[in-house]
Parts: sequence; structure tokens; C-alpha cells
Amino acid sequence: MAALGASHEEVRRLRRLVRSSDERRREGVFVAEGPDLLEAALDTDWPLEGVYVAEGALGHHRLSSVLERTSFTVVSDAALERIADARSPQGVVAACRLVNYSLDDLDWSGLVLGLEGLHDPGNLGTLIRSADAAGVNGVVVTGDGVDPLHPKVLRSSAGSIFRQRVVSSTLEDAVRWASRAGSTSWATVLRGGEDPRAVDLAQRVLVWIGSEARGLSAEVLDASSGYLSIPMNPAVESLNAAVAGSLVMFESSYQRSHSKGGPLPPSL
Repeated sequence: MAALGASHEEVRRLRRLVRSSDERRREGVFVAEGPDLLEAALDTDWPLEGVYVAEGALGHHRLSSVLERTSFTVVSDAALERIADARSPQGVVAACRLVNYSLDDLDWSGLVLGLEGLHDPGNLGTLIRSADAAGVNGVVVTGDGVDPLHPKVLRSSAGSIFRQRVVSSTLEDAVRWASRAGSTSWATVLRGGEDPRAVDLAQRVLVWIGSEARGLSAEVLDASSGYLSIPMNPAVESLNAAVAGSLVMFESSYQRSHSKGGPLPPSL
């Protein structure tokens, strides 16, 4: 069968899915780029609609082992470049079915990360990756920020998007669910909050991280039981959202390991 060209309707559809969050939601499909994301999707048995490989990438060693695990459609190199969001396409994209997790699907017995209005896709993807690495029970995305299925979010997550449960929710519903689950809500603020090392983060907690520019809204601050601030050199204005959230998540991981009597993870 001949490779699909750049003007093929299937290629144009994939391009629309990459570029439009509205299209992704309408069709219930998103596009993951590169062999690492495809491998992560296959490892988790994520429902795939199709896999598309550039002609010029068929003999690539990194791709060969992944492609042995799935059927795929060959597209021209120009078609793959037309689809891809990355500046340097990695030869393969996968159309993935959207799995709609809800707040009810999360395990509220430990730490859940709440994100409000994050606009930087790199920060959101990194936070999802850190949540996965630190054993966080779920990520709740609220506000008018970046789509969690944005291509740059997927790449920054390094495959964790397929392992970590990420829920898009209204702020009101997230606060209501946390209260119903008996979780203590903590809002991260630049100054004046408690040191995360002095707070019990090993129990049921919802930790909020705000947008890069505005921080957390008054609604989140009012709904929180307390505030957290990461101690740092006062000459430094702030940490970015991904760094701050990652530090708090790994402090929680450290506390959970200690509370269970297991070996302590390396100090940050």
C-alpha cells in the first residue's frame, strides 16, 4: 500500500487534532508524538486508534522494537512533518483515544495535586511527570490554562500522561470532592506559608499550585486549610510552578516513606 501523502484527509485530520483542543475534545482523540510516548501508551494498554510512521523512519533502530508491538500506517516524510508539532519530528505519531477520568476515579487516601490556570505546557507536563515519579494519587487541572493533551504537555510528561490519572474539573467540584474525601487543602504561596517539611503531607492532602503569572485565586486561598511556602534565598523572586510543585510532591513522598518505616529516599 502506498504511503499516505501530506494532502490525504487522514493526515489533515491528525494535523487538526494536534493543533486544536476543541477538535481533540470533540472527537475524543489526541495525538502523541515520538517512540517514547508510543511505547508508554503500549506499556499501559492505552486505547489507540492508529499509529502512523514516516517512510524514512521505518529502518530506525529506536522505532523498530516499538513497531513490532503494533500495527501501523505508513505516511510520507512530508506528511509526518505536516502532522507533527515538534520542530524535529521523531518519525511516528499515535492517535490515542481520550480516557475521561473523573474526580471519582482518583484515590483520595494520599496526595492529590491541584493545578489552577497553568498556561505553560512545559510546566504542566513536568508536573505530571513529577507526580508520576513521586507516587502522587492524581492531578486535577482547573481554570482556563493549557489543555493537558496539548502536544508540548505530552512531550514534557515523558510518557507519564499515560500512567498518571489527570482530571479536568471545575474548581468548585475539586474543592467539594476534597472536602468529602476528608483531604486537607494546602495552597502554595510565595511568602508567609508554612515550611512543607513541617506539615504532615503523608496523609489525605490536596496541594494547590497556581498559575505562573497570577498564582492562586482568592477562591482557592479561601477554600484552603493552610498555606505552604518553600524556604529559599530571599534575593530570589520565586520558583517556577513546576519546580515548586515538584519539591512539595517529593517532600510528601519522603514523608510517606518515613511514616511506613521504609528506607528514606535521597534528600533533595
